[in-house]
Amino acid sequence: MGTAANGAAPVAPPPPLSVEENEKRLLRQALMESRGNRTQAAKLMGISRRTLHRKLAQWPELDVTDRG
Repeated sequence: MGTAANGAAPVAPPPPLSVEENEKRLLRQALMESRGNRTQAAKLMGISRRTLHRKLAQWPELDVTDRG
């Protein structure tokens, strides 16, 4: 194995994320960017509002809105 340009041993890249983990990250980011506006978050993701609601039902920990 070679060394990096700075003389240090190369660092292995992190393991790839699963499709589910990537989807969760995108959903969380869209909800944060839209300040919890679900309609806008769905548009940012290119999915229907209904699909977004299904995803939030599947992963309730991602729901940043305060819907009681």
